[in-house]
Amino acid sequence: MWIESADPAIPPCIDPNYLHDTYDVEVLMDGMKTVREIASQPELQKAGVQEIIDETILHNPSSAEYMEEYVRKSAITIYHPIGTCKMGRVDDESTVVDERLRVKGFQNLRVADASVMPFIISGNTNAATVMIGEKAADLIKEDALRRPH
Repeated sequence: MWIESADPAIPPCIDPNYLHDTYDVEVLMDGMKTVREIASQPELQKAGVQEIIDETILHNPSSAEYMEEYVRKSAITIYHPIGTCKMGRVDDESTVVDERLRVKGFQNLRVADASVMPFIISGNTNAATVMIGEKAADLIKEDALRRPH
């Protein structure tokens, strides 16, 4: 993520760098192989299940090259990123925020979203994210009351 402009109306640029790690591509390709195996079962074939081939990809559809290009071209996110701002002790170099959600090295900057979740929850992240925001609001109010006026 980077800031393109000092103008606060211009949103930051975000490049999540999806599929940069070849392991992620391999996992998705393995998933694609599994789906193909399931879809090739006689009962599903009788029901008319068939793969939709992306004809813009010039490789043989059964090849690893096709699957990799297909994965890179069509994989999408579920738009529920979590865990990008690890919370923990101030002396832990791998953490981004402290236990009060304050960004280390900055004043008056907190992270109040799913970024601080260490693991994705089993359900929709909305309610948990709202709770984090509510907790952040409480922490901000507590800190404001402690400050000398």
